Amino acid sequence: FPLIYKAFPAKNILITNIMQDQVHRNGEPDFIYQILKKTINKNMRVFVNNDEPRSASFAEYAGEAVYFGADKFAEAFYKNGFTDVTLPCPICSSKIEFEFLNLSNTGRFKCSGCGFASESLSKDFVIAASDTDFENGNCTVKGTSCVIPYNMPSMVYNLSAVLAVCDSL
Repeated sequence: FPLIYKAFPAKNILITNIMQDQVHRNGEPDFIYQILKKTINKNMRVFVNNDEPRSASFAEYAGEAVYFGADKFAEAFYKNGFTDVTLPCPICSSKIEFEFLNLSNTGRFKCSGCGFASESLSKDFVIAASDTDFENGNCTVKGTSCVIPYNMPSMVYNLSAVLAVCDSL
């Protein structure tokens, strides 16, 4: 990303998530986070996943942020056991606490230390999928019914991201 940005200084950057689901291809998430953090600057508009703490934190370093996300899925789950692993806050390194999880480390969150949290979905600058129905393969975004191309939670976030970009541009 830093090398590409040097050659093509993009003004709009989409960041869906920085999670451990692709470590073998992308590397350790905190290492990747630090690389991206050094390149994101106040001349950029970032489109960030409102429900994924690392992605959402990039709003602090950019000139403008547009948030995308999803309301709680019927299939959402919780981590509330002693041995459950969460991620540290990308701002202050305290524990991130999740109200619910739609995907691993992706859902409504708040930092137990500094208060960094998901933006309220009632705000106009958040494009969020709602009424997600995996059985019938659809959800609603900004009052419009949308087809989920694949019956996977990540596809709802991808759809929400694409619509945030389209809506903003």
